[in-house]
Amino acid sequence: MDGTQLANVIAGLFQAFAHEKLTCSGAVQGFTAGTMNATNKRKAVRAVVTIEDAPVRYNWDGSVPTASAGHLANAGDVLIVLGYDALANFQIIKQGATTAYAMVTYER
Repeated sequence: MDGTQLANVIAGLFQAFAHEKLTCSGAVQGFTAGTMNATNKRKAVRAVVTIEDAPVRYNWDGSVPTASAGHLANAGDVLIVLGYDALANFQIIKQGATTAYAMVTYER
């Protein structure tokens, strides 16, 4: 290796069918139900979430994260949220003063 960091991305195991950009500017936010289930076919079973600009805190068990409690994800981190219950319960909030953005791709 030459010292550069390699990112692993697995694509194609699930069928991507929708995406959205979440804006975390203060209030806790979850995935948008209408986007996550935007089809008459199967619902999303997995989401790939890329944290874009600033650190966030998140939970997927239904408990509400705060700026100081919850799992920490930094800009550049990729989260894989698997299972419909985890998707329905996922919540995210910015950690600091900077608005955070997360790009989400839903898969079934």
